[in-house]
Amino acid sequence: MSPMLSLSPMQINAINKASRKAVSDIFQKTNDLKNGRWLSLANSYMIDTTNQIQRDIKANSVNDADLGSYISVSAPLHCVDGWTYLSRAVNSLFQGDFNTARHLGYYAELRAAISILATEGIGILGQDHFVIDDKEKCWQVHGRNGTHKIIWPVFEYWAQQPCAAKLLGSIITPYGINLGDWHSVFSSGSTFPAIANMWLRCWGLDLQQLNTDHETRNEVSYRPFRILSTPPIIPIEISTFIREFWKLFSPSGISKFDEIDRYLLNKSLQVAHSALKDGRTYEERIGSVISAIFRDKEESVLQSYNQFLSSNKNTLVLLEANSTDASNHPRQVYQLLSRACLLLRIATGANADLILSAGISNSGFDFWWKKLGLDAGILDPDNETTSPDELWSDIETSITEVGLWETIVRDPSIYKMHTDNHNAKYFWTLSGTERIAMWGLIR
Repeated sequence: MSPMLSLSPMQINAINKASRKAVSDIFQKTNDLKNGRWLSLANSYMIDTTNQIQRDIKANSVNDADLGSYISVSAPLHCVDGWTYLSRAVNSLFQGDFNTARHLGYYAELRAAISILATEGIGILGQDHFVIDDKEKCWQVHGRNGTHKIIWPVFEYWAQQPCAAKLLGSIITPYGINLGDWHSVFSSGSTFPAIANMWLRCWGLDLQQLNTDHETRNEVSYRPFRILSTPPIIPIEISTFIREFWKLFSPSGISKFDEIDRYLLNKSLQVAHSALKDGRTYEERIGSVISAIFRDKEESVLQSYNQFLSSNKNTLVLLEANSTDASNHPRQVYQLLSRACLLLRIATGANADLILSAGISNSGFDFWWKKLGLDAGILDPDNETTSPDELWSDIETSITEVGLWETIVRDPSIYKMHTDNHNAKYFWTLSGTERIAMWGLIR
């Protein structure tokens, strides 16, 4: 196990210059969406990116405008790639291939972190990394460290800064209200930054572990999977986990991530309450907060909100994300994938906010999401789909059908998942997590 890289004062000074507003401004004026692409073909870093950056560093000729444009448009694309990695990881689960699922899940988590940092003006670019300052100038984070080596120290440092809590507080919107506003009314505004930091450190845990434990990463990447015996695979555990995962990502609520955001609100308020010592019970505090925020709602609605937030409800994904079993534990793959999807939820929100602030209409992204859907086999070329939200209906049907399969199948097996003509298509549909990027990025 190698020691964790520590950021130098010079690297920290560079990272502190990063500006989210600059990224938004650059994204607004330099994307090439009108021509059916994210970035102009004239951009110096469009092709052979990392090698061109190295050449320009040596020649002291880094093009700030082109590099800033590249970093800004890379943010949503890394996010999409993260969901694609997660899709392939889920498909590997359905094939009973936990090692490949774990490998791809790590890369989903990695891309989520790279995407989040890019929205904040921090570009992780192979060996040479840059930040965009508030004047749209690019500053090198000196010290040539590869992506796997640098990502956790940079992400961990960023997660401790006020901007990280500000981001999570604005993009997580349970019941249509910013999470930061919930905590302000709950009198826990000063506590929330610690909660946000705790979440980010938890959901990026695998980046930290595999940063130092190269042997574990090499075991997954380069060693023969079945040289040792593995625990028996339980198909019902796989299908149950995926069904529970999808239930959290329905785009049909008040916001695109309302279901998962409600659970995050519930957990964060419970943590915040434990730090408040004013004599009130948690239930009393919840009741007064709901009444203050939703003054115009009907009593029945307030009661439903109160009932959920006063409960200790949990979801399988959050439970798994908080667990930290060894890499050879049979449930570790579910834990890693849970952390990856939570970090991708943050990346998607950060990028949706970036796109919204740029004032780009939804139709400007038709070229992207429709091609992605066709390439991934999600969209039917013979039937027009006008909005990514329409893609939820297939998922909803698949959740129901797979749940029914779990109750009636005799001796469930991976074989039966794929050879049952009625249900095979539903398992395949549930592996298409690219859908979440498609409806999550476009408001």
